[in-house]
Amino acid sequence: MAYKGNQIDKENLNQDLKDEIDKIEIVKNEVDVIKPKVNNSWQKGVFNDTDITNLSNINSSRVFYITGWKAPASNIEQVSIVIPVANFNGVVKVSVTGNYNNTDAFGAFEYVTHYAKLGDTLFSHQRTILKADKRIATEYYFLDFNFSGGLFTIPIVRKPNAINNLTVKVELLTTQGGTFEMLKDATLVFEDLGTSWSGYPWTPQTTSFMQKNQDNIISGSITSKSTFPFILKPDGQRAHTIHKDANSNLFIAPTAENGNAEWGLATVFALDGTVHMPKLLVDGVDLKQSVSNGKSQVANAITQKGVPTSADAEFATMANNIGQIQTGTQIKAYTQTVTIPALSSGQTASVNVVTPFKPTDAMINLDGVVLRNTIVQGNNWANRHSVYNVRVVDAGGGNWSTFFDIRGGQLSTGEQTQMAMLISW
Repeated sequence: MAYKGNQIDKENLNQDLKDEIDKIEIVKNEVDVIKPKVNNSWQKGVFNDTDITNLSNINSSRVFYITGWKAPASNIEQVSIVIPVANFNGVVKVSVTGNYNNTDAFGAFEYVTHYAKLGDTLFSHQRTILKADKRIATEYYFLDFNFSGGLFTIPIVRKPNAINNLTVKVELLTTQGGTFEMLKDATLVFEDLGTSWSGYPWTPQTTSFMQKNQDNIISGSITSKSTFPFILKPDGQRAHTIHKDANSNLFIAPTAENGNAEWGLATVFALDGTVHMPKLLVDGVDLKQSVSNGKSQVANAITQKGVPTSADAEFATMANNIGQIQTGTQIKAYTQTVTIPALSSGQTASVNVVTPFKPTDAMINLDGVVLRNTIVQGNNWANRHSVYNVRVVDAGGGNWSTFFDIRGGQLSTGEQTQMAMLISW
């Protein structure tokens, strides 16, 4: 064998060495074939540097990083994830999170859409918003998906100055396969919408159902196609029900007769948190209007005596105006706040007001009877929280006790304070 420096001529080796070298070359060739597959494979316990997760031919996901907006910061801008796909039947899930590198876009927004499209025919399209943090929904508006010209578009619009970094994950689950190729060829397309856009300013989007945030505040929508839902206590009994009035306004209130509009209730709360007094009807009589009529009659009587008094004046104002009446007859008036105890259905109680004169007229800011010209008048309601009798008793020493006898209605009533007014003509 001729010496060639550090080189050895294989042909001059014996057969055993030649066989070993052939085996090494076979292994090397096999390694060269496997190496690309190994480099692109998922490995346990190590960082796998890839944005596309290809779980199968029918399920893949890709993460998009939106870190450089193109339009001037003060403009409104749309970025679209454009996926080339002619036909699609399956589910598309989009998860978005932002940060606080410019405006407050903390939080997450997540939604799912089912699409069934063949050519230019759309067979099914339904989107459900799963998560909608108010901060990110204030800075960005997530438009519905769009199919056009063989492109599947996922648009996101930012408001002025909301040039925050966004991370968007798109997951495809379909029946016909090809999800990896769809996401691999997807691109980001930016569009400058200028300083005005028909959809801006927008109301922050909310979930397609009710959700509770970190402050234990429940938001979202309740949709009822027939009856309104009940809120139940742990024992299964109704705690509240949602009512609808004649103007289609919705209210949450303690349960009344079958949840109908003619409530036997004192106060209800609108869904926006404001307090409302609905029209309360019993036996066809408007309870609120009954009290209002009584005040109106007293105000009219005072006005006729020469002291103008509004029908909606407080009892204390009416009492003060009565004292200003110029007449040959001595008129005395007295007002006092009284505490009415809690009463269950049919339970009775009395509250007492002591005056240094014998009243000829006495009333309390509650439905029921009143004392007018020493005679008990009005409606003695048997089925609701009201005054059913007024008694004037000599208390001695020139004082008189006026008792207002009160009866509980169909619904239990908690302790409350009301104003009583007593007059001597």
